[in-house]
This record gives sequence, structure tokens and C-alpha cells, in this order.
Amino acid sequence: MKNSFTKFLSVAATALALSGTAQAALITGTVDFSGGVTLNNANLHSSTGTVVNGFLSVVVNNPIPSATNLGSIANGTAVTMTSSVWLYNSGAIANFWSTAGYTFGLVSSGPAVLGFTPQGVPTLSVSGIGIIRASGFDDTTGTWTFSTNGGGNGQAGFSFSSSQTTNAPDGGSTAVMAGLALVGLALAGRRFGAVKL
Repeated sequence: MKNSFTKFLSVAATALALSGTAQAALITGTVDFSGGVTLNNANLHSSTGTVVNGFLSVVVNNPIPSATNLGSIANGTAVTMTSSVWLYNSGAIANFWSTAGYTFGLVSSGPAVLGFTPQGVPTLSVSGIGIIRASGFDDTTGTWTFSTNGGGNGQAGFSFSSSQTTNAPDGGSTAVMAGLALVGLALAGRRFGAVKL
């Protein structure tokens, strides 16, 4: 009897320890960038206009700072963009951008969506997902959108907006349920001899 009670306390303590496991916080907020791009074709609606060859003078464009992690990055902070050629319909690029201690790894992008401004200027936008990382935070899945209205000689201005998703850790509730299940099995084993701990 004493041995069974000791096993029960051990399982209960494990369940409580699991439920109290600390988790780092997710990255919150939205960050906007602006700058220039070099395109492979100035005609955004061309069938060959599918590549950004490089980014030019990219800075954070957060005109109204907020209390969120990404929203607190100062307006005008320099952004390092990937040196890789970026196909609009691409796979992963590990370090797509980084600024102020945050790094964004592109998971997927595309397809490109074509349109026109009210003035009839061709536009192009691309959306996708990626992972935002920073020291002291959990890796956070983020959505993003790139848009440009083209320009002469294959150069254009662009804007880029990235934000975290709304999913969040379950706060340990799964661990609590698993711990309680173990406690239940221990009790059942004690009574029926079905489970040996």
C-alpha cells in the first residue's frame, strides 16, 4: 500500500511539473518595410516578370510605434534583405530579412497577384508565410505581403508587411491533461493490476 501511494505521488508530481513548464513568449505585432527593388522585367504583367534580383535601401516604415514587439522597431531602422534572387513563387529562404534583432525565414511565397492602381498603373502583390525569430522568444509563424507598382528600367519601390499569426501555445493545458491521464492510469493499475509503474 505504501509503495503504491509513493508511486501515485511521484506521478502526480510529474503532472504538476509538466503543467508548470515555462514557455517563452511569441513575437507580436506588425512591421512594415519600404525601399527599392531591381526587377527582372519592368513590365510587372509580363510572363517573364517573376523575379526580384535585389533590394535597395530598405528601412522599417513604422510611422506610429506601438507596444508590440515588431511595432516598437523605430521608423527608419535599416533592414538587411536576402542577397538571393527571389522568385515570387518560391520555396524557403532562410534569412529573408533581418532588423533590430529579428530575423525572418521565408517558408513559402506566391503566387503573384496582378492588378492596377486607380490611375491604371500595373501592380503586383505576393503573400506567404515564414518564421520570425528573436532571442528570448519562441519561433513565431508569421504572414507577410510584398507589393510593388513597377517602375522604369526594372527598378521599383515596394512595401513589405509582416505580422505574427494569432496562434499561441496552449499554456500547458495539454501537459496537465497528460499528467492527469498518468495519474488515472496509476490509480487503475493499483486497483486492477492492469498497469505496472
